[in-house]
Amino acid sequence: AVVSTQSTGFLNTSSMIILFQTVVLTKLLYASPIWLDNNLDIFKQFMSKVLLKITGAQFHPSRALAEVMLRIPPLKLLHESVVIKFLLKCLHQSDDAASRVLQVESTPGHPYHVQTVITKEFLKAATDGCDERLSRIQLLDFTANQLIYSKENILEFICSKWDHELKRNITMLRKDDPYNIDQLFTDEQLEGYINTANATRNRYDNTNLADFLHGHCLRFQDFAYSVLKADKSVHAPICLECAVLPDSPHHKIFECNNFQSEPRNQLQVQIGHLETNFHLPILFHTEPNTVSDRRLGTNRDGQKKTCNSCLLVKCLKDQVSNICNNSLFADDMLNKKQFVRKKERTTQDAVTPP
Repeated sequence: AVVSTQSTGFLNTSSMIILFQTVVLTKLLYASPIWLDNNLDIFKQFMSKVLLKITGAQFHPSRALAEVMLRIPPLKLLHESVVIKFLLKCLHQSDDAASRVLQVESTPGHPYHVQTVITKEFLKAATDGCDERLSRIQLLDFTANQLIYSKENILEFICSKWDHELKRNITMLRKDDPYNIDQLFTDEQLEGYINTANATRNRYDNTNLADFLHGHCLRFQDFAYSVLKADKSVHAPICLECAVLPDSPHHKIFECNNFQSEPRNQLQVQIGHLETNFHLPILFHTEPNTVSDRRLGTNRDGQKKTCNSCLLVKCLKDQVSNICNNSLFADDMLNKKQFVRKKERTTQDAVTPP
């Protein structure tokens, strides 16, 4: 079993991702075009546990956010990538296999017909100038050269579908300030930061950093109050460090007077205007001002160019390290067993009549 980095201390997040991809996913996706289409729901709970363990979170974070953070696309998209590879090999290598695929394509009621639709969708996206509607396209319309694919082609297609799915469910990624009636950014504005092709280059080996990105951690009073089911209209989740403002990952990084630092000043300039949604340019490795992709390259002297997004991640890591090293209450807040007992006592006091 894959265990959490918080409980072991010797397996970092990247190592656990590699283990999951090489040991688990290879077996899970074996022959998936044959059996996985109608069984995706069976693995929902399993994937939730995997994301929880690899992130090292104490409580389940948003699945969409955890998948982006760990560079693990949804299982449905991973399955579709295997389907595309399988059908293209059938069409390109064997006349008998190709005839069977074409027969499935011509039979809308066939259980595997949807897989031919996915393959045509990929070929349509990979073929420049193909403006026909998907329903009018047939696999025979593509030449042998067009059926040749690369891993990069499939990854680009999967990332584009992943982007579309995240933009359609942007509420799973955005974090609204409960104390602001009028939110600063619309869904359309925040959607501009979504770029999963960039997110695949990020590495978060530090569990503490992951806590600040997903926020489902007992070190933050706003989340602790939600676990305790406390009435926030009566008692605000005030930060235990400064005892002035409501607590949250954003407050710890940008506002708490106990954690002033130079990395905070740099983060404030670059992504401070995003407030509670500061995590989006970090997760998707997108420029906070231009929302463009600046890929790392080399200059004429052979030295690596500076990537603003990489500098932001470094500043965030430094600020998170500063917070964790100087926190006065970390040990008490991160003791989940002690917290659960506190929750049980609070619940019991609430239901016990005086």
